[in-house]
Formats: sequence, structure tokens, C-alpha cells
Amino acid sequence: MNKLLLLQNLLFMNFGGNPYIDYATEHCFAMKTAGSLGRFNRVYNSEPITSSEVIAIKDYFKTVNFTWLVESSDHATIKLLEDHGLNYMGSFPAMIADLPSVKKIDAGDKIGVKEISFEDDSIALWTAIACEVYHYNEQEMVKAIHSLIARAQGMLKLYLGFYENKPVAASMALYHQDIVSVHMVGTLPAYRSKGMGYAISSKPLLDAYNKGYTIAILTASQIGLPLAEKLGFKEYALYRIYGNY
Repeated sequence: MNKLLLLQNLLFMNFGGNPYIDYATEHCFAMKTAGSLGRFNRVYNSEPITSSEVIAIKDYFKTVNFTWLVESSDHATIKLLEDHGLNYMGSFPAMIADLPSVKKIDAGDKIGVKEISFEDDSIALWTAIACEVYHYNEQEMVKAIHSLIARAQGMLKLYLGFYENKPVAASMALYHQDIVSVHMVGTLPAYRSKGMGYAISSKPLLDAYNKGYTIAILTASQIGLPLAEKLGFKEYALYRIYGNY
């Protein structure tokens, strides 16, 4: 499977098989959304790259926060990014799963998950929960999410998780040509370890499977890795994240 295409899918840079690249050099590809959240302004590269390409990418974003994902084995790019003052922000495994192996587990009467509409106040609830979980500025998050919704043209799905009818969790799914990717999975701290994490993660995966998709991908944080493995995901690459902030 093409790792660069999978990376493009993970970075919100492909919807339904349609790539969204706002700026490119010979080997570097960038996406810029509205707002300054680095998670939504992304760069990836094919090997090798040059110093002038890093300079061009930094000049393109200027003061806008961005993140650059590079495979951990790409030592030449890592050195260039560090030489040009980009900051190491952590490492995350990229993971893949076969959707037929994802099991629906009865979460009990207290837990529910639903896909939300973009036409009512549910998106404000979703944004508020995601921002509390990830410590994002809510105004900037609204800008970024609406940019993605406009680009995705129906290929982006948002989910809310409820505990005793109170919204406490969120997740996002993006549909690509033949793969679904899952993002922004999170539960408010007071409601963790109650089965909500599996429910809010498995619902978008099962929905995708019911639409004919058979493969899912995601990146896992340290706290989310056990859940990803429980869902059947296995690591296929390790990425280092760099940023200009």
C-alpha cells in the first residue's frame, strides 16, 4: 500500500480520492485551512528534499502555525527540518485495520453515539468537546472545521458520544477513495474508562463498513494506543511531527 497516499489521507489532504494540496515544491506538499491551528495546516514530503524547499514552505505559511509529518526513518529530512528551526513535537504511530474485524460491543443503556448534522447546533457541541479534550482555541477550531467541511463535500462525518444523554465525546471520520480515516477521537476526562472511547471510535468504523469500506487508518496517541489496538489496528509506520511553533 502506498505510504505517501496513506499519509495524504491522514493529513486531511484527500477526500473521496480528490487530493487537496494548496502549495507544493518539487517534493513537499502543503495544505492550509482557515485559522492558525497547526494540526489543520499540514506538510508532508517525498524523499529527498532540499534546504530551499524547507525555506519555501516556511515562507508560504509565514506566521501561520503548521505541522510537518516525516517518517521516523527519513533522517535526512529530519536533519533539514531541525537545521531550519522547526521544533520536534512528538512521535505517533500510523495504524491500519480491516473493518470486517471491528466488533460492535454493547455499551449499555447509558452510552449512545450519533452522527451529527452540520445544519443545527450539534456542530457547536462537537467543537466545544473537541476543544476541551485537545486544549484548542475554540474560535480557531471553528474556522478549521468549517474549512474541512467545505472541502470534503460530504466526505467528512462528525460524531457525538453521549453518557446518560449528556454530550461527552467526539470523533471525526474522513472518507477517501477506498479507505476511511478516523480523527479527533476524544472523551471528556470525567467520562473516561466507562466504555465511551470504544463506542465513539467504533461507530464511524462500523458506519464506513456498512457503506462498503474495508480498510481504516488513524494515528494513535500514547493514551489512545490501547484503544486502537483493541479495535484491531496495527502499526504500519512511525512518524515524527515538527512544527513552527
